[in-house]
Amino acid sequence: MRTKDWICRSCGSNNAAQFAHCTECGLRGFAHGAELDVAALDKEAVSAAFLQFQGSGQALLPQPRPVRDFLNRHLWIKYCIALLLFIPGAVALVVFVVARDPLTMCLALAAFLPITMLAAALGIERPESGCAVSWESADI
Repeated sequence: MRTKDWICRSCGSNNAAQFAHCTECGLRGFAHGAELDVAALDKEAVSAAFLQFQGSGQALLPQPRPVRDFLNRHLWIKYCIALLLFIPGAVALVVFVVARDPLTMCLALAAFLPITMLAAALGIERPESGCAVSWESADI
């Protein structure tokens, strides 16, 4: 039975015998690579390493994010969109504070929260992964 081996993301070494961690750099977490004979491996060690890698929250393959990549390259567009979203949010907040009847207050609050959250989400950068080397710079 043949399957894919795991290659260390940090140093690129092929550690077929040591699935728990890389023997050269000590990094935990491997990426798919060359072929190897699975029959010779300890199945419990392979299962434990896969569960550890799966539970680490790292994706096996990088996911394309064209909109986020475009906005990160052109930050002025990102900030203009955020500003345009914050303006109606600020107006809704003022209406909420000034309003006297409960229905207008509820409608203003219902408009304020999602608009402001969307505007704030444009500025939040999510880290790609906790590994030492990103997918783009790894020589796999």
